[in-house]
Amino acid sequence: MRFTLLLGLIALFPASLDAQVVQLPEPLRQVGFLHLEETADVLVAQPNLALDPRGGWLYWDTQSQDARLYSDEGDLLASFGGPGDGPGEFERLLGLVRIGDGRLVTLESRGRLAVWSESGDSLLFDRPSGVTHPVGMAAYGDSQLVIYARATVTDPSDHTVPVLFEMDVDDSIRAEPIFEARLSVIPPIAIENPPPVVHADSVTIAQPPFDSLWTVSLNAPFGHRSAHIEAEALAASPEPVGLEAGRPAVFEWMYSARFPGRFGHTPEGAWILQVWGVGRDDAPPHNSLVRIDTDGRQLWEAEGRWNLLTVSPNTGELYLWDPEGLDPAAIVIAEDDGEP
Repeated sequence: MRFTLLLGLIALFPASLDAQVVQLPEPLRQVGFLHLEETADVLVAQPNLALDPRGGWLYWDTQSQDARLYSDEGDLLASFGGPGDGPGEFERLLGLVRIGDGRLVTLESRGRLAVWSESGDSLLFDRPSGVTHPVGMAAYGDSQLVIYARATVTDPSDHTVPVLFEMDVDDSIRAEPIFEARLSVIPPIAIENPPPVVHADSVTIAQPPFDSLWTVSLNAPFGHRSAHIEAEALAASPEPVGLEAGRPAVFEWMYSARFPGRFGHTPEGAWILQVWGVGRDDAPPHNSLVRIDTDGRQLWEAEGRWNLLTVSPNTGELYLWDPEGLDPAAIVIAEDDGEP
């Protein structure tokens, strides 16, 4: 009787059971599984996750255009926002953060910031940030944000890289630029930079091609300072070219270069980051996870279809999503099993 009942339960829930055990590339090892709760009106389409400082998860979806709060176990606690052009509505939702005083902040592609109550059940205010072409944001302090944005290219010879801005959500003054890495990069065509990561009173950004990370101090006594972290294993990307070289040269560079995806730091100070490539007929698309130490030395590279959602700075665990999987709400938790 018990065996028959067990078979019946497996038949009822085959997807959820199967999804808990997956094959990961070395040296990654699965250590857990998280399934995000869905309802008839709230579905997981394009998941984005960040740890909530108050416990649980901050979630935003770039397809359904809503923000959510989830518990540690994946229970849906709140859903707010939605597509549109009114207050608290998003053209393209880029991020959700919780600032130090507990309020929630969303950023969308038009540069508008919306500030919500701690539980997300009420919109407090919505206003433009003054940042054009935003990429993402991170929170620090009680009410401060850093916003990463692409610089506007006004001339084909101007290859200004994206700019880092700083602002206080309660200040009517618009965001002020605090850092710009003067490197020659390709003008924005279809390549997006990953959102910034705040850690230990500094913010780290990355830009294509992925041969370096830039870490900028947020509280330096004599102004903002930066450190250029070379990633030796990723520096093999060819030199970027601008539009003045002609479209064939631009696209040839795009096909051969490797670009940064989401990244995060471990408790030991190493970085886990996703690296992807466009691919073409004679070179398939590239996707891999790379671990580099603080000196830029590559420790390992794991190729596969997995997308990195976030890295826990407390445990070093990776939260992975399979874009080819049948269940986008299924999140695999993995850890580094050592150098292969």
